[in-house]
Amino acid sequence: MKQRIFFMFLSLCLIYPKNVQAQGSHWACDTHAYEYDMGLYFSLSILGDNITDYTDYEIAAFCGKECRGVADIIVTKAADGTDIKVGYVRVRSNNASGDDIVLRIYDKQKNSEFTAKEVFSFVFQNLIGMISTPEMVHPIGLQPIVISAKSYTRVYGEGNPKFDYEVQGDELSGIPEIECSAVPNSSAGVYPITINRGTISNDSVLFLAGKLTITPAPLTITAKSYTRKQGEENPTFEVSYEGWKNGEMETVLTKLPKVSCEADEDSKAGDYVITVSGAEAENYDISYVPGKLTVTVPDAIGDATQTSCYIVRIYTVGGKPLKELQRGVNIVMMSDGTTRKVVVK
Repeated sequence: MKQRIFFMFLSLCLIYPKNVQAQGSHWACDTHAYEYDMGLYFSLSILGDNITDYTDYEIAAFCGKECRGVADIIVTKAADGTDIKVGYVRVRSNNASGDDIVLRIYDKQKNSEFTAKEVFSFVFQNLIGMISTPEMVHPIGLQPIVISAKSYTRVYGEGNPKFDYEVQGDELSGIPEIECSAVPNSSAGVYPITINRGTISNDSVLFLAGKLTITPAPLTITAKSYTRKQGEENPTFEVSYEGWKNGEMETVLTKLPKVSCEADEDSKAGDYVITVSGAEAENYDISYVPGKLTVTVPDAIGDATQTSCYIVRIYTVGGKPLKELQRGVNIVMMSDGTTRKVVVK
């Protein structure tokens, strides 16, 4: 007999913890009217966050319309020494198993009752959850409806996308209004997408803004290609643009592009790269395409001895610059701009 009493006492200690704070008196349960009981540890979760302050709430377990136990709040310590608050309710029943148990939450501030969406099955002397790992309980209607404007990214100069939103929580009644100040010629940057009540009739609604990110538009600057004869000066190099937005042109550049080529008048025949770089613009992401300068051997060679002009430059037949005439065939540029052949024996 003594052994039986000891095990009954041990079971009650496991189910009903010490050091609890009374929860309130909104509901009452006649504990003597029931034969069986079990324990339930829980934590209220609203919008994904666990409630740490239960001051405004009273919580009880129900089977249908019968209150089967009023919850208390257990205060314990975390590893870092901070207080942890967990709900505990001792649930009663006259059936050893099978009753469906739900938690109801009374909001003192709103003077309203809410029901959790979780359903627990009663089993005599069962313990659901633990202090360290309580069952997460989600009250229906207690959490506000959260309407979040979606975020978007577009390129400078383009129109805004069709703004949309996401709803978290209970069913929404009405349509929100979404606004953004950005227009096609708005500068690259981040702009808030605000969301307002519109025709929504729900009372408890939280509106969260999104953002529109406008990225610089791609702009390609291409160096034009040219051909000139050996010994001539380089032409004035020009560039072309592809990607302007909103009817803009070169005048919006804060720095003009620089075009260069390593070829000069003394360069031999061949192909030379025309490079372009250094341009800047507020709303453009600039890339570059090089051009090509083709230097050719003069196609008309005369006889330098049959003119009164003087020699300006001397080249080998292959186009290599020379300081003076050498034995054999020399190509010379005359002061009148013509190119001639000089043979030295």
